[in-house]
Amino acid sequence: AYNDVLADVDGLSSLTSVAEYLSVAYNDVLADVDGLSSLTSVGGLLISYNDDLGNVDGLSSLTSLDGGLLIEHNGALVDVDGLSSLTSVNGGLTVSYNGALGHVDGLSSLTSVAAYLLVNFNEDLTQLDGLSNLNSVGGVLSITGNDDLASMGLVSLTSVGGYVTIYLNEDLSQLAGLSSLTEVGDSLTIQDNESLSDLQGLSSLTTVGRHLFVMANPDLVTFDGLSSLSSVGGSLAVHSNEDLTQVDALSSLNSVGETLEFYDNESLTQLDGLSNLESLGESLSIQLNPALTDIDSLTGVTSLGGDLVLYQNDSLASLDGLSSITQVAGGLGIWGNNALTEVDGLSSLHTVAGGVDIESNYGLLDLDGLSNLTYVGDHLDIINNPLLADLDGLTNLTSVIGEMHITLNPALCQSAVDAFLATCMFCGPVMDTSGNDTGC
Repeated sequence: AYNDVLADVDGLSSLTSVAEYLSVAYNDVLADVDGLSSLTSVGGLLISYNDDLGNVDGLSSLTSLDGGLLIEHNGALVDVDGLSSLTSVNGGLTVSYNGALGHVDGLSSLTSVAAYLLVNFNEDLTQLDGLSNLNSVGGVLSITGNDDLASMGLVSLTSVGGYVTIYLNEDLSQLAGLSSLTEVGDSLTIQDNESLSDLQGLSSLTTVGRHLFVMANPDLVTFDGLSSLSSVGGSLAVHSNEDLTQVDALSSLNSVGETLEFYDNESLTQLDGLSNLESLGESLSIQLNPALTDIDSLTGVTSLGGDLVLYQNDSLASLDGLSSITQVAGGLGIWGNNALTEVDGLSSLHTVAGGVDIESNYGLLDLDGLSNLTYVGDHLDIINNPLLADLDGLTNLTSVIGEMHITLNPALCQSAVDAFLATCMFCGPVMDTSGNDTGC
């Protein structure tokens, strides 16, 4: 390491094994490692910051690594063909920041990586077909920032024990190379892949142990490819996919352990693919989806362990898909859904353990859908709903533990507000009832 004039390692031609780590690093003019041609075993191997290293052909006798393999920041490296005999890595494998590396065909004999596999920021890398025999990764799989990567090539990979990140690969249009992947032990993140149009390559995936994040993939139109997915152990978050129109491929999904969130998907019109969802452990959050007209497919969900949030979905006209929900362990928030005229879809709801916020819904006429609501465990805010004409839907609400604000509803008679407050037997302090209609 750190040899400015070292041009070769021919003096190591008799070396057959290294018990611990071998580091070939910071050798500015080293062009090859042919002098390591007798090396058959090594504890771990580091090849990094060798500006002129064009190949690793001298490692052709190496069959396994007891530790990790790190290949990074080798600007002239065009292939790793010298690793063609390598079958297993008992630590982690990193191939990153090798600007001239076009493929990893030299890893074609590799079948397992015990820890992590990181393939990151190799700007000329076009495919991963050289990893076609890899069947398992014990820890993390990260494929990030490879601008020219067009296909995955991991056709034998069946399981990843840790998390999987597919992030910032500009030319990646499909995930076909992941067609054998059945299980991700931790989280799966698919984010900022500009050309990705569908998720077809994930057709065998049944389980994500923790979170599934699909975010900021501007050309993603459908979730086609996730038709086998039945459970997500943590949260499922779908954010800022501007061309996404539907999630019909989620038809096998029956449980989400934590939060289900759809946020800022400009073209999303419906959630019909969620018709088999029965278990949702925490919150349901649907925010800033301007084309979303209904959520009718959510009728299998009966309770929420967290919040129910509906925020600024401009075309959402009905909450009928929430008709089976009986209790919300967190808060209920309905803000700025201007096409919403009624909340009849909440007719089964009897308990909200947190607060209730019904604010700035410019088309909302009544709250009749809340006729079975009896208990609110925190505040009650009904604010700035210009067309709201009565509170008849709250006749059974007798317990509000926190403060109450019923204000700035110009079509709501103040007498109706006063009548509700008079019958609410176990209600917290009334903080503000101004801005309602005092002339009726």
